[in-house]
Amino acid sequence: MTEEIANIRKLPPHQSIDSPNRFEMFHSIPDMFDFIEQLRSIGGKPVGIKLVVGHKENIEELASYMKKKSGKHPDFITVDGGEGGTGGASFHELADSAGLPIFTALPMVHQILKEYGVRHQVKLFASGKLLSPDKIAIALSMGADFVNIARGLMFSVGCIRAQVCHTNKCPVGGSPRLIQSCKRVYRLKKKKNTECAIISCLLEKVCLIYPQLRV
Repeated sequence: MTEEIANIRKLPPHQSIDSPNRFEMFHSIPDMFDFIEQLRSIGGKPVGIKLVVGHKENIEELASYMKKKSGKHPDFITVDGGEGGTGGASFHELADSAGLPIFTALPMVHQILKEYGVRHQVKLFASGKLLSPDKIAIALSMGADFVNIARGLMFSVGCIRAQVCHTNKCPVGGSPRLIQSCKRVYRLKKKKNTECAIISCLLEKVCLIYPQLRV
């Protein structure tokens, strides 16, 4: 950890840590919703949750509580497919194998929220290797309001998936602190233009594909 991150985490700097896989502030859905309300009141901005679906009972429990406590809910829910992940993951068995794939999980969450009459209360984001126009269009047709894209833009700046993001030693100079110290301004501007071109191209292709899905 850098000194900046260590200060935020209240831990000694310059050492590796395994981040906890859950918040210590809450251990139940009611407590989580209270925490969401607290963050919203402090920051004044939308607050959401991100989840990987293991089985539908978890989503039913969430939807049931949203219905029971009308008006108390996250502003958005990000459904992350089991195929998603991070370059800093220490436990690849969990990162690669736990959770339902996005095209199974997304329509399940969408449908359960509709069945409980709370779908209109939240926006649904989809994420998990959705980097091509066809997959983006399919996610939108399955109930997503928005699609998160990280991997595709990482590729656009030269990412080779070395999976050392957390070490700040990216072999192609993609780590934020390496970019900050990099003097290759022209190259960085070129990367930025590449990202814009990719986003424009994705949008154009999605607009071509989406109407054909007859949603």
